[in-house]
Amino acid sequence: MLRSLQFYRLSSKNLLSFKTCYSFYSTKASSPLPQPSFRRFWKNTATKIQNGEVLIQLDGRNLKSPSGKIVKVPKEMELLAHLIALEWDRLPSTSVRQHNLPITSLVSRAIDISQFKKEEKELLSTQLIRFLDTDTILIYSPETEYEGKLLEEQKENWWPLKETFENKLGVQLSYLDGDAGIIAHKQTQETHERIRNWLSSLNSWQLAAFERSVSCCKSFIVSFMILKGYLNSEKAAALTNLELQYQTNRWGSLEDAHEIDNEDLKNKLASSAILSRCIEDMHDKSNEHAH
Repeated sequence: MLRSLQFYRLSSKNLLSFKTCYSFYSTKASSPLPQPSFRRFWKNTATKIQNGEVLIQLDGRNLKSPSGKIVKVPKEMELLAHLIALEWDRLPSTSVRQHNLPITSLVSRAIDISQFKKEEKELLSTQLIRFLDTDTILIYSPETEYEGKLLEEQKENWWPLKETFENKLGVQLSYLDGDAGIIAHKQTQETHERIRNWLSSLNSWQLAAFERSVSCCKSFIVSFMILKGYLNSEKAAALTNLELQYQTNRWGSLEDAHEIDNEDLKNKLASSAILSRCIEDMHDKSNEHAH
């Protein structure tokens, strides 16, 4: 399954049913609300290179996004096209669910972002920056909770991420001490400006990958690490769920619910990691050609 693909820094006619039933942001797999679904209406999947881009075809017809745009990727990211084709090829014959298409939805989102006007990109940046103020990695438990053991684990696992983020982006992050109680927490205006400048340097592919991971794990910092290749999806999910995992180890869990939620999170983060590594490979190939 696609969720098993892990990437590390160490390696470098309209489809009406799809447009009607498929949305970018899927509900968690454990949600009690029914998810939109549709039945398989094609037999064969394939990719086609055309004008330096790779298209995905179902029974010879181009795959389109929910917004009606043809789904295509640069020739340098051909692997991504094959992964999309694989998603559609492996879909069951009945009751196709949203979460079966993580790569397709992410690429569709990137294509839409590429058409954004300046104001829309700025709005997206503003929405993403808000996650830094409430970042999971910057909110620590009280020392009195669980005899301080949870706080120890948080500092051991989260603090290095905070420091790496600060060094890479040249910022100083404030964090919320659990002993201070529930108070408002926000980064400085200077930090917000630096982060906004960094976000403006990302292309549509990177923004889509980053947005997906931020919306899933609620951590700007962890999402940065995924985008840069410092964390794989499994480790990122573990760091995001550190407190939940600690509580689970101590008190037990609602086995099915927690397991499904965790697999859903890893699946979504893996799609971001896959796209991030494909972007990196494209840049590497471009640099090779330049030399």
